[in-house]
Amino acid sequence: MELSVMTTPSENPATPALPVCTTLPATSPDLTRTLAFAVLNRDINGVLNALARGASMDEENDAIEVIHDRIFCDLTAVSLAVLVDAATDSLLMTPLVLNHGGRIDQVDSRGRVLLDFAGSEAVCTYLHQHGAPEPVARDDDPPVASSVRPDYGDDPLPPSMVPEARWRTVVNPKLVRAMDQAGYFRPTAGGPDGSGAVHDASGSPPLVARFSAWQCLHDALAEKSAGRIARLVGMGAADAVPRYDYGLDELVGEYGYTGLTALGLAVLIDSGMPPVIADNVEWTVGIGRPRLARLFNDAVPFTGPQDVHGNTLLHLARSPEVLDWLLQLGLDPDVTNGNGQRPVDVLPEELRVVVERFSLASMLPTPQAALHAETVQRRL
Repeated sequence: MELSVMTTPSENPATPALPVCTTLPATSPDLTRTLAFAVLNRDINGVLNALARGASMDEENDAIEVIHDRIFCDLTAVSLAVLVDAATDSLLMTPLVLNHGGRIDQVDSRGRVLLDFAGSEAVCTYLHQHGAPEPVARDDDPPVASSVRPDYGDDPLPPSMVPEARWRTVVNPKLVRAMDQAGYFRPTAGGPDGSGAVHDASGSPPLVARFSAWQCLHDALAEKSAGRIARLVGMGAADAVPRYDYGLDELVGEYGYTGLTALGLAVLIDSGMPPVIADNVEWTVGIGRPRLARLFNDAVPFTGPQDVHGNTLLHLARSPEVLDWLLQLGLDPDVTNGNGQRPVDVLPEELRVVVERFSLASMLPTPQAALHAETVQRRL
């Protein structure tokens, strides 16, 4: 007797089909790379110039981009703009490219949509507000948004945004001028839609901007702008979160510091020439003076770890003057980092001498103490 087997529909729905690709391979690779380079460097004029020369928003760049140690391939200028804005907790490049021909419904050759790259609240909110499609789950290529920004520890608060009224005092003046020329500050005819919103006649998303205080502080430090740093520190932009990187491309290419506090970054920059952090490369000593780090007095702790490796400011200092200044402030040269190393265990020889000389001097009696000891001795 034959037995009949009753079947039921599968309880697991089929994987949703990927949306239709809207992007193209690069037909003009050099021009596509030029546009990508401008986006990566947040160069508004560079983006507009590349577009004027015929660069396409829909073509995927064949170059490999590295953002916070994460490798990305096959990116259009629009995808890269979202990544850059997310990595800086800002909103600048994404509105620019979408306001100048980029597609908010873009689907690339890997099935990724713009929200796949949006790893910050500001970018996600902007894309959602203007109709960006939701990502489709892909087992072979998971979303990248969660890893766009480095995870250097707990940051309990969302990034603080700089009010538009303060942009001209804390943002790079060259960038502000480029924004002005591009129309970021032009009011909307029908009323405001976000800060300085500009709607294209075709209905493109508005040309707006947002700047995180920590990214503005990073830029001001990198450009050694004491005035902007002082204003940002006064606004409360400085904290002890180890969120900053410091690349050494101009010195040794592949080496760099990761996970620094703002103060740790200031000490490295003040040092003038930071060392390379590799065993097979000779350490170098800078000739810098404590200039930018002084601006953080009373704003953040000078003691304790200043990077994700547990290094103190004494571990990070790379010039005799900066190191001596920190010692004079009272920093303890015997505090160890995450590897159990004291500053003298990792500093170059020239700087170890500074620490050893200070330690020796601190053990010697001061003139007042010597006079007191002599007086006591005479009385005995």
